[in-house]
Amino acid sequence: MIMEPDHCPLCYKDKLVDYVLGDKRILKCSECGVVFLNFDLFKKKDEDYYENNIFYAINAEVPTLVETMRASAKFYLKIVKKYVSPPARLTDVGANCGVLVAEAASQGFSALGLEKNKFLIDKSKKAGLLVMDKDLSDEAIEKADIITAMHVLEHLAEPRAFVKSAYKKLKPGGVLAISVPNLDSFLARKDGLSWRYVALEHLFYFSEKVLWEVLREEGFEILGSSQRTLKLNS
Repeated sequence: MIMEPDHCPLCYKDKLVDYVLGDKRILKCSECGVVFLNFDLFKKKDEDYYENNIFYAINAEVPTLVETMRASAKFYLKIVKKYVSPPARLTDVGANCGVLVAEAASQGFSALGLEKNKFLIDKSKKAGLLVMDKDLSDEAIEKADIITAMHVLEHLAEPRAFVKSAYKKLKPGGVLAISVPNLDSFLARKDGLSWRYVALEHLFYFSEKVLWEVLREEGFEILGSSQRTLKLNS
């Protein structure tokens, strides 16, 4: 589906209204409820934006941030293991420097990471991790028992297309685990413009209701969620 200037980029309906988060003017679809950047700002980031962005590589060298990622990875895997156990195949999309891949491998999973940033891929490979510069939809990517996408969906120009790809790339009974900033969270409503997730690179702002609806429409069953916005779907 090609996005048109007067159509929602998630449900493709033409029921758009103005929506203000802080002083950044964005739009809301009154049909599906998703909030997204105004079309003046809503531009697909070309792959080079992520491939060569040194910002992500710099963050991967900050010990406190890496430790936070490691703690999050352990948290996500603890919940995932309620549904799928090692040595299941796990594919982590947006693998960053491979922290979740490393943690999954250490727990016995067959773990693969997909990442676009060349600096992060190099760092992961030097650590002996299997991280590749490929899209989930690539034919070379095998079907997985688990697909994780932690803080990825809000960056994508076509999040529904990603959900469709994930459904196709999961084995029967497989699990998709997604983490996104929650637009309906206390901090989002309290902080407004100061909310830490308000950023031009975040194209979409999901509420739990909107995200769940998209997942259900694409064939997933909601298995559970957490206060840290993890969605588990099979």
